[in-house]
Amino acid sequence: MRRAAEILTTLVLFAIVMTAIGWAARGGIEWTFPWLLEHIGIAGIWAVLFVLLIIGGTAIYRSGKYAAGR
Repeated sequence: MRRAAEILTTLVLFAIVMTAIGWAARGGIEWTFPWLLEHIGIAGIWAVLFVLLIIGGTAIYRSGKYAAGR
């Protein structure tokens, strides 16, 4: 496959997948957020987001130049 065709195919597939994810997220948020709010409350939602932030930051830090064994 030519380089230009490979890049174009990748971009088109990326656009299709991201559109599908957007449709699914938009459709799911209408019932997901109220369900979460009812079951764990707004503090629980913030706690989950904070934990995800800490996990993401730790993963980025460990994969960087300060990672063990490098």
